[in-house]
Amino acid sequence: DEDFWKAENAACRLQPDNPKQAIVALTYTHGDQLSGSRSDNDDQGYDFDLVVVRTDDGRLVARNAHGAGIDSDAIVFEGIGIDTANYALAPGVRAFGVRVEHDSHCYQCQYAQTDLTLYLQRGKRLDAILDITVHQTRGEADATDCGDLPSETTRTLKVAPDTSHGLADL
Repeated sequence: DEDFWKAENAACRLQPDNPKQAIVALTYTHGDQLSGSRSDNDDQGYDFDLVVVRTDDGRLVARNAHGAGIDSDAIVFEGIGIDTANYALAPGVRAFGVRVEHDSHCYQCQYAQTDLTLYLQRGKRLDAILDITVHQTRGEADATDCGDLPSETTRTLKVAPDTSHGLADL
């Protein structure tokens, strides 16, 4: 399988255009990376670290450290995944995505959301180039008002043939 592993708080996947490198997304409770021990207090959300490493020796190729990048409040952080769809933005330039999932865990209020952020590797940097909600479910279980009826929205990204600033439009 292309995935090395995927857990609630971490994911790893080989880069499809360079299988000698792996994309690793790590999340941890704010401050855990400083203490070295896991805490269960996610009131301040989760820190998020995104890296590309070499698979032969584990050397760091590129990094984007977000700090407190993922909220987990009434809408609970559920997990993270690497999206390696063919986001070919120019000849030899391919982006990859990170999907972050949230859920409400509430019987009355149905709410779930998946956000996708596309990243482009530029030397030792991983630059976020697009952030979009790709899936959302919302509403109330026993709604009587039309505005509160359950609804679901799903978005799909497509790489367009037109370009802006040297990259394909999405």
